Amino acid sequence: MSSITTIEQALSQVENDPSKVLGLKIGPHTTPNHPIDAPFPSLPILGPILHWIQPDIQVQQIASPSTSASSTLKMTAPFVANYIGPALPPGSAPHRYVFLLYEQPEGFMGEKYAPPGGKEL
Repeated sequence: MSSITTIEQALSQVENDPSKVLGLKIGPHTTPNHPIDAPFPSLPILGPILHWIQPDIQVQQIASPSTSASSTLKMTAPFVANYIGPALPPGSAPHRYVFLLYEQPEGFMGEKYAPPGGKEL
């Protein structure tokens, strides 16, 4: 179980890292995204619904004249599941969306799982 000290340390890291990259290694990562409340927060029997899988996300350092450096995320491989934006059913309350970030194993080939020709799901 996390202690309050652990939580305070994590929050301190977020507050003190202007890049918000938070010490990620400059290496490939994969992210899936899905809403956990689909289709309705009060009736989430069909959720979660997959909204995106993107392999080979890398942190790219960018020099900026106004700051010493900044970072952005760069996708270097095709998606496995294309991004589908929020589309709440009529009358639904707001949904919570979860983005997870996984470090990819060495030698992982995201292209192997990408749909042929970039076909959207």
